[in-house]
Amino acid sequence: YYDLTSMDICQSIFKNNQFKTVYLFSSYNGGIQLNLTRGADIFHTTTQIALNILKCCQLFRVGKVIAPLASCSYPNLGNKFLSEDDLWVGPSDPSVSSHGIAKRMIDEYGKQLFKQYGLKVIRPVITNLYGPGDRFNLERTKVVGACVRRLSDAKRDGLPSVTFYGTGKPLREIMYCRDAAACLIQLAEKYDDYMSPVNVGSDKEVSIYDLVHLVKDIVGYEGEIKWDESKPDGQMRKKLSTTKMKKYVNHEMINLIDGLKNTVKYYEEVGQYLDR
Repeated sequence: YYDLTSMDICQSIFKNNQFKTVYLFSSYNGGIQLNLTRGADIFHTTTQIALNILKCCQLFRVGKVIAPLASCSYPNLGNKFLSEDDLWVGPSDPSVSSHGIAKRMIDEYGKQLFKQYGLKVIRPVITNLYGPGDRFNLERTKVVGACVRRLSDAKRDGLPSVTFYGTGKPLREIMYCRDAAACLIQLAEKYDDYMSPVNVGSDKEVSIYDLVHLVKDIVGYEGEIKWDESKPDGQMRKKLSTTKMKKYVNHEMINLIDGLKNTVKYYEEVGQYLDR
């Protein structure tokens, strides 16, 4: 691993390679609790990595950069489908603002790099991802990874019940990792509006309640599901408008059940043994 918060290390990486295209995925983030307790660390690390890598792309004349933002960068606009024009109309939800605002810095810096230096920075705003290769550390993972780990572990350990935070009512758009990768590759080839971001979503929306029970059935856990309504739900909905994306991307998304089955299989065969 490289410490990408160090500009010296970043420059040494670029000096020793000739990158034509760079995909900037590195950041520091996790679930709601990590955002609420380590917000300063999340903001500083995510912002520093992005500034360093983007600056190196400019200094070393990289041809094109794909630098994703997170859907939590958007303000909480209730049930509205979130379009690219909504990104700066208000603050991110307080439960995830440390990461959301840090990722917004990529949008502004990317625009300025294109205006001043001609660096082509595509800024996809990606919805919640899941799938093989996910991180299953409960402090760092997101909703699907947490469901898979907690229910798989509960079955293995014979637990009589599993408690999830909140009411289960929030809706989440989730996207299989390989679908997202396919969309990003097509955008890298076709998208050329370097002054505006572009959403990347699956249009597959599910409530937390339904997601938990889908994973429960796939895992084969027979215990009770409980809900701790004293804990926060977070945003009630984060649904991205994919109208712009579909002008550039032609890709058939995986069936939700198949994607979840692949993720459970990966966790039980590989993911549960990784500490990251």
